[in-house]
Amino acid sequence: VVIKGHAPSPRPPRPVGGLTPQDREREASMADEGGASAAKAERQDPGGGLTGPVLVATDLGAAADEAVRQADALARALDAPLVVCHVLPELLQVRMLFPQLLQRDADTFRQLEISAAGLVNRRVREVTGRAPDEYRVALESGSPHAGILRQAEATRPGVVVLGPGRVAERVVRHASCAVLIARPSAPGSVLAATDFSDPALPAVATGAAEAARRGVDFVVIHSVDITPAAAATSLAAYPVLPTLTAEESAAVRAATLASLRECLDRLKVSGTPIAAEG
Repeated sequence: VVIKGHAPSPRPPRPVGGLTPQDREREASMADEGGASAAKAERQDPGGGLTGPVLVATDLGAAADEAVRQADALARALDAPLVVCHVLPELLQVRMLFPQLLQRDADTFRQLEISAAGLVNRRVREVTGRAPDEYRVALESGSPHAGILRQAEATRPGVVVLGPGRVAERVVRHASCAVLIARPSAPGSVLAATDFSDPALPAVATGAAEAARRGVDFVVIHSVDITPAAAATSLAAYPVLPTLTAEESAAVRAATLASLRECLDRLKVSGTPIAAEG
């Protein structure tokens, strides 16, 4: 689960079946932002725990079915609304020479929306057993990640759920709420990682809240990456890599465990701290 602190901006108006200039600008900038959105996490009270509504994205594939299953279970546990998003390809064209074809294109796209909505409804009912009035289907168009993010801005969910892949990577980077990447997994503890920065606090807080909600153990981890500089000399055939002594390694581990306990105390949660190396 990835947690970010900044709030979503209001949703701009969108033409039927198309992308707004803001959406296209977002898509153009996604390749070069390099995680800048993640750095916007505000230094505020991290709170803890997921809240609804739950927004799940599906491309009607097998991986998406697992995402829908987990989103359904999460929505039921949180007593939150479930919104199912499907993104259609951008089919409307700019026809400068043949404007009379615009209405035909719009009608064709509308029929595609009706067909897609039927497929999504059938898949959701098969996977979750929900009645049609127990969830909402939201259709978007354009590139998948932009459509999901646009719907997240409109829905303002507590968490977005989707299957693993490149689309998930982009959504995680730019979403302004928690994101759950749903994979089949056995029951077990909740593991939260921290680098002791303020943006990492909401992840630890939410991990602790999820562990409490699930009734499982909570573990928090920090990994110390000790990468010694190569001390190559003109007389050495290979670089000489200095290593920590046993005493130095023990001191680093003890300091890390102390910082992890301080993090848990700061959030007023209990858990098992783990200091790893690597």
